[in-house]
Amino acid sequence: MVRATPSDPFAQKLLTSLRKNINLFNGYRVISLTINGLPTNTKDDIKEMERQRRRNNFLRDTSELLEKEFERIKNYKNLSHFSILPEEITVKILDMLSVSELFSLRLVSKEMKQWAELTIRSHIHILRIDRDLQSTYRFYLWSNLYSNIKTLTISGTRIDLEVVLRICENKFPYLTSLSVSRCDLHKAEIFGDYFPIIKNLKLGYMENCGEKIAGLLSQFPQLITLKVRGSVYTSVAPFVSVGQCASNLRSFTCVCYAAQVINCKDISNTWVAEMPNLTSLHLNLYSTILLNFSDLQLMTITELELCCSSLEGCLTLPQNVSVTKLILNTETNSSEEIGAVLVNFTNLKSLELDFSLNHDIRFNATLLEALVSLNSLKYFSFCDTYYSKTKYYTLNDGEKSALVEALVALINVHKIEIYFCRRSAVDDDLITAIKNLTAKRPQQKIQLIITDNFYPKDCLIKLSQAMQYYSK
Repeated sequence: MVRATPSDPFAQKLLTSLRKNINLFNGYRVISLTINGLPTNTKDDIKEMERQRRRNNFLRDTSELLEKEFERIKNYKNLSHFSILPEEITVKILDMLSVSELFSLRLVSKEMKQWAELTIRSHIHILRIDRDLQSTYRFYLWSNLYSNIKTLTISGTRIDLEVVLRICENKFPYLTSLSVSRCDLHKAEIFGDYFPIIKNLKLGYMENCGEKIAGLLSQFPQLITLKVRGSVYTSVAPFVSVGQCASNLRSFTCVCYAAQVINCKDISNTWVAEMPNLTSLHLNLYSTILLNFSDLQLMTITELELCCSSLEGCLTLPQNVSVTKLILNTETNSSEEIGAVLVNFTNLKSLELDFSLNHDIRFNATLLEALVSLNSLKYFSFCDTYYSKTKYYTLNDGEKSALVEALVALINVHKIEIYFCRRSAVDDDLITAIKNLTAKRPQQKIQLIITDNFYPKDCLIKLSQAMQYYSK
């Protein structure tokens, strides 16, 4: 399995620690706790006591194997392998380790890293089946040991979905979240037979999967969250009708990179109308033109994400909307058009704007006015490629930054986050303005993140090279 060397004593320490437990008297902890007054122990104490008893039984039953393994490592014999133990024994040993020990084990070798990461996921009730777990037998071992998982991810073109599902049958009674991607979609209709209580479903396919979605929804009457990554339009209509199959759905996310033109009326007549309890709608249609924005019926939706090439037509919604969280990202719309969209959402408490793909837009007085009019706003996030005079210094004939003026005006917003994917020559001006502003408003948190590389917004905060400035 894993290569160990004399210069890396972790493997030896691991087996030494296990050896100390081999001669533990079975039931020792039970007796000692009983003498000290077992009725006073908490449920956690009793649970730990049972865990130790099972561990001692295992160590006693496998003591001969463990002794051989310890002697092999101690004498540096056949160190081309970390372990000569059978896989099922290795799985149980890993399960005994703490999460911190497992993270250390990841550093031993590439193969042991895969084993350790699988075990770490099991500690947080997550099991992932991918290229690191191609062995059907290995998955069988894990599925038997970790029957309490709540989240299962299946991802990989080489995975035989039918075999995996047969192994999963009656194994995971607590499973509520399922994620499947890059598998044979024509077999997906059998999911409901194996996972009847799924509440959260995530599908990732690059081919047309519209009709399959309706079939899947009919199998999961308790489904609350659905996320589809791939093409979901058919030759007849841009969206497939789901009928009454999604009456309980609360959140729907569609991710598609295909270049297409979609009428917002179709969105309203299919997805929104057929999902009467929908409160969260995320449309990540990166290369799509959305026509007739005014025909978008939002019904009961309180959380809306619109990511597209552009919004076309009349930008005024005729009905009152109850959206409190909006995520907006377009490639070609102007500041005036973005401002016209924002005035429809007077109840916004959270707003996320992304201009990183819109190179021609200008942060000007119109956009500033639209932001200031959002009286209920408590959280504001803004992302762009870089901070420049051309794009942001649009007030007083280029003397003032409209972004800085927006930060000054948003006095009632509790938290503001600004992300830039690259550094620029005028970053210092923005940094100074934010420092001065946070000094005057200690109750308001303003965070600025600037990186040296182009990354999606959700990755920026994780980068070690990021420069961060925020109020204390």
